[in-house]
Amino acid sequence: MNQTVFITGGTRGIGRKIAECFLNKGYNVAITFEKSEEIAHEMKSKYKNFIAIKCDVANSEEVNLAVKECTKTFGG
Repeated sequence: MNQTVFITGGTRGIGRKIAECFLNKGYNVAITFEKSEEIAHEMKSKYKNFIAIKCDVANSEEVNLAVKECTKTFGG
């Protein structure tokens, strides 16, 4: 099983570059995004070991759901 990283704000700037770096090294990557749905879909089509989760990280319920989705997809 590959290691998994969870990155908030993974569709733009530093977050995106970090996500791409881990993806290129073979990690499973889960990112959150709030508004950049088009970029998230673009990244999803490029990488198989990747999920993008729409999430407002200021909302603890949404964060908990995002973590659960990540765990469901990639394991504990």
